[in-house]
Amino acid sequence: MRVYLKIDHDLRGFLPEWDYALTDLNKYPIEDITSFKAGILINTLLAYKLRYDEAAIKANFRLLLNTGSKPENRNFIVTIFVYLMSVTDINPDELDTMLTQIPDDIKPAIMTTYDRLIAKGREEGIKKGLEQGLEQGLEQGAELKTVQTIENMHREGFSITVIAKVAEVEEAFVQQIINHLSI
Repeated sequence: MRVYLKIDHDLRGFLPEWDYALTDLNKYPIEDITSFKAGILINTLLAYKLRYDEAAIKANFRLLLNTGSKPENRNFIVTIFVYLMSVTDINPDELDTMLTQIPDDIKPAIMTTYDRLIAKGREEGIKKGLEQGLEQGLEQGAELKTVQTIENMHREGFSITVIAKVAEVEEAFVQQIINHLSI
């Protein structure tokens, strides 16, 4: 039955209509998938089949990135590699071992991509570290300024209650700072 029931009959021929079938790849053994003669379709189906199984990805890594000796498929294989790295939590040591299994014809492209991913991870780590350091520095600076205010007000003879209100801290904290000054 057509979805476009209210469309003029003459226009229906210009509207797309798709039929599709969903296939559960988990029902098919890896050997069945690799028997296809469809090149990069094998890589795609295997990547989707194994995406939640890190052990299977590690065991079939070379097969997942095999181009079937077609250099024009390199960019697609790099995309498969990036996809697999994004859906797994494979640690860097394991990944280094896995990268030794890469077919020689695509090794330069994968290694360049791997280096980019490592660099991106470092950049994000540095950025996050700087943000955390800045936040901690601001907190420490604010705390130091509060302590200096308490010390100065105490030297000027203000009461603990007034100092606590001005510094926006508990009276117990003010007393603790004053006690520390006396030591």
